[in-house]
Amino acid sequence: AELAEEYNRVGTPMLGHGSDSETSMDVCIGLSVNSPRMRAHPQAFDLLCTLSLLPTGTTFLTLAKWWGRDIINLTGALDVLTNTALVEESGPVYLVLPVIQRFILNPSRFNTKVEVSAMESACNFLNDHKSQVGSPAYKAHASALSDEEGNLEAVLLRSTASQAREVRDGLLLLARFQLENKPRVHVVQHALKLSDITGDNLHRGELFACYGNILFKLDQYDKALKQLKAALALFLSEPDRKRVADCRLDICTVLGFHPDATYALQMAAIREALADYDAIGDEGGYGYCLYLLGNLNGRHAHWSSALALLNQAEVILAKTKDRQRHADCTRSMAYIYYWTGHFDQAYSWATSSFEECTSIGNLTGTSGALVISGIIASAREDYEVSLDHFLRCLKVRKSMGLLSLGEVLEGMGWVWAKLKKYKDARKALEESLRYYSSSNSNEQVSQGAIRA
Repeated sequence: AELAEEYNRVGTPMLGHGSDSETSMDVCIGLSVNSPRMRAHPQAFDLLCTLSLLPTGTTFLTLAKWWGRDIINLTGALDVLTNTALVEESGPVYLVLPVIQRFILNPSRFNTKVEVSAMESACNFLNDHKSQVGSPAYKAHASALSDEEGNLEAVLLRSTASQAREVRDGLLLLARFQLENKPRVHVVQHALKLSDITGDNLHRGELFACYGNILFKLDQYDKALKQLKAALALFLSEPDRKRVADCRLDICTVLGFHPDATYALQMAAIREALADYDAIGDEGGYGYCLYLLGNLNGRHAHWSSALALLNQAEVILAKTKDRQRHADCTRSMAYIYYWTGHFDQAYSWATSSFEECTSIGNLTGTSGALVISGIIASAREDYEVSLDHFLRCLKVRKSMGLLSLGEVLEGMGWVWAKLKKYKDARKALEESLRYYSSSNSNEQVSQGAIRA
């Protein structure tokens, strides 16, 4: 009633157009913000500022533990905001509409102390959910991060040079999460812009390495190599041979997909990384180098040496309990057995890789295992099973925002044709050609090299 009386007193022209319409809306929002009910609860405006920073909205529990931890009476503040229509309640999520966000985030109104607190909350949230693929907590942490990712990104992308030291670790953690789940470059690029302030070579190296691996998953191989080589140069300037070896390994992985990388160049790069791991006694890294050597030999049809190397790698990686790398290795073994016509063994290894990737939440590995499973099932003339694998792979890759869909669509097309569904086959094959022609990708079903 109080708010309605104030609207009538001001006489806002609600049906205005253009700039008048925007001004009218601002007046309406301003009346709500300055209403007696808002003034009676001093922290309600701070909570409104916080929620205006969170474009995807958030739940009460997440507000209470993270974003709104400084609000003494959170329930009371939310009641005020929902009753004045400044915050919308959509199921369990509290959300500020974009037009109200724009009004609140205007520098003349926004409480900048809230922004500092939100950045601290974002970094704390990321630090509390930073487990890596393969760790027992990863799937739960990834789910929580996925729910808040849009909010975390929006908050941390507001950081400036003066806040570089406070937010640097949070930006890196968010970029690494995106690398594994939905690769994109905005966060890591912003982090690199701020990283000059810190003067920390290892941190900058980690950012360049993350950026390079993101670009790799986006099929931008030349750009990926450039960033990884920048990371390597920084790591070489510090006494940290483990990071040097890991970065060399990333470079080796990209070279495996680069159309201009010769067998000799890749072999030399892998052996260099292998020597680093051997020198520091890193058995897992050494085993993964053997995997890469086996994969390289397999792609060049050196079947016996490929299998020998992959078998050695599989034993080492199983022993070190590195489940992500072990799944990569078993997936490559599936390809070797497929290429040599041993379809039952191939399918067994592909299934093992899929199950391991699924259990640890490795989306990239899951999609790769589904591709080879679909290829093998088609070779075994299990066309319905094959189609199911390809469809599930397509769903995973689309969820990650990846463009490497050509091989999946091509596989689907041939399976549709075998099932005599020629219209679907033609559509899938034509779409696969569009992806092949529009992408920098080196992907081919016949080659079968899948991102690790």
